[in-house]
Amino acid sequence: MRPKTLYILTLAVSLASCASYPLGVVHGQPGQERDLAILYCKDVAQQGSVTPGSIALGATIIGVPAGIAMEHQRARDLFASCMEARGFTVEKAS
Repeated sequence: MRPKTLYILTLAVSLASCASYPLGVVHGQPGQERDLAILYCKDVAQQGSVTPGSIALGATIIGVPAGIAMEHQRARDLFASCMEARGFTVEKAS
């Protein structure tokens, strides 16, 4: 494989993992408290979603999609549990 092709492939894979994805639909009273809870729980979910297992899978070209899927699922679970702890109900995204 030519170096330029390898570089483009690596760049494409790394940028694909930066795309946004839905964490879930929050149900409850609208307002500033809900908005702040969503922002806080999104931050908690993004920081807590990276695990050693997903890093190890991401170190191989074949494991990158599985590692990204694991991180997304963990982020969705963390977001839902954080919002439910604050009294909101969350419909998980698939």
